[in-house]
Amino acid sequence: MPAKGQINNPKGRPKRGNTVAEIVRELLGEIDHAEKKTRRKALVLKVYGQAMAGDPASQKLLFNYDGGMPVQMTVNANADDETTKAMQEHARKIFGSKRDAK
Repeated sequence: MPAKGQINNPKGRPKRGNTVAEIVRELLGEIDHAEKKTRRKALVLKVYGQAMAGDPASQKLLFNYDGGMPVQMTVNANADDETTKAMQEHARKIFGSKRDAK
């Protein structure tokens, strides 16, 4: 334990090495001079072309980046307040209830 007023780590946090994410970010940020666009844009255009050709994985990837994954709604079945009861009723109208599935 350092004395009061002393710095415990005088050199600071060590610099991070090249992580895979940092390397990928660097590579995708480089400009492809033949195409006159970044590799990131070229990659997105490639995935877009595959999605338009009907590739479901590419379509899902683009939709997830465009609007994000849908938020899962959870409802407390034993709720007492009016807001939660209204949410439960709305969910039943949209999805049906577990009792209806039997």
